Amino acid sequence: MLVDSLGGADISAVLLRRRTGGDVVVLRAGDAQADRLALAVTMLVKSAGESSLPMLRDSRIVIRGHAAPRGVPHAWLARANAVMAQLRASPEREVAGAGRGRAREVTASWLRPPFDAADADGGTR
Repeated sequence: MLVDSLGGADISAVLLRRRTGGDVVVLRAGDAQADRLALAVTMLVKSAGESSLPMLRDSRIVIRGHAAPRGVPHAWLARANAVMAQLRASPEREVAGAGRGRAREVTASWLRPPFDAADADGGTR
């Protein structure tokens, strides 16, 4: 989701983890790039895998700084670029708990960053 403001100049993304599913990645429209989306999705996937216990409530994760994760395969960045283009072309709409902005639903399997050894060659998925 692209919004005008995230609440601070040093905030690069906000992750909304929902207990019932349908997590939301929120980026600032003015400086959203594929590498920031890569960072946000990587953090979302890692935070979802940190606990085997079910979530008891929704949570909000604020990512400060603008460094992209290291070793993101070129193929994944190409997908992230495609998502960014689709987001920028999407109409504004209201997203529950996140506000109003340009939004697009994306399946988790399409955005899943490659963490396994099979992707060490640059990601061919």
